[in-house]
Amino acid sequence: MKVEIAGKRDNKSLQRAEVRFNVKDAAVTPNRKELRAKLAALQNSKEELVIVDSIMHNFGLREASGEAKIYKDEKALKAAERPFMIGRNIGQKKKPGEKKAKKAAAAKKEEAAPAKKDEKPAKEEKAAPKQEEAPAPKKGEKPAQA
Repeated sequence: MKVEIAGKRDNKSLQRAEVRFNVKDAAVTPNRKELRAKLAALQNSKEELVIVDSIMHNFGLREASGEAKIYKDEKALKAAERPFMIGRNIGQKKKPGEKKAKKAAAAKKEEAAPAKKDEKPAKEEKAAPKQEEAPAPKKGEKPAQA
C-alpha cells in the first residue's frame, strides 16, 4: 500500500492542515489506523493528531482516496473535532472500573426481574369455554337453524 499526498491546505484559524490523499495498490479499503500512521510519517506529525475524515475505494481498481486533518496540538483537535470522529479514529478510552460497573448493573437488573415475577398472584382465571358456531352459509343456501 502506497500513500501519496494529492493536496494540502493550511487552515490557520483551526490550527490544522487539511490533506487529500491517494492510496495505490490497495486490494481492500485500508483501515484508519494504518492511514493515520502513514500520513503522520509523511507529514512529520504525531499519529494522535491525525484524523481521517473519509476513505473512498474505487470499485474495480486497486486505489482509494480520502481526506484527513492534521492538527497542530491536542487542544486544537479537541476544540474543533466532533467527539464521535475522535472516537472513530483514536478510539474511546474506557475507565478501568467502567466494565465492572456495567456487569454489576446488569446483575442487579437480572436479580430484580425474577422478584417482580414472584409478586404476581399464581391464580389465573380460566377462560369461558367457546361455543362452536356453524360455518357461514354459502351463497344461495338457507342458514342452518339451531
